[in-house]
Amino acid sequence: MSHLKQSGYNFTMKQFSKLASFYWSKQPITVKNSYSEKVGQIKTDQRKKLLNKQLEQLFY
Repeated sequence: MSHLKQSGYNFTMKQFSKLASFYWSKQPITVKNSYSEKVGQIKTDQRKKLLNKQLEQLFY
């Protein structure tokens, strides 16, 4: 959003959200699926890191 403000656009968060939603709805299913896969992998990686950290604190 800061780039938009620097370019002279002053969207409220509500306006920006509507704009993002509109463009997301126009994306092909392949893009949406790819995004979902990447997000799923990131969440899995974060859970593993958190679990490892908790186990280290518990046993070391």
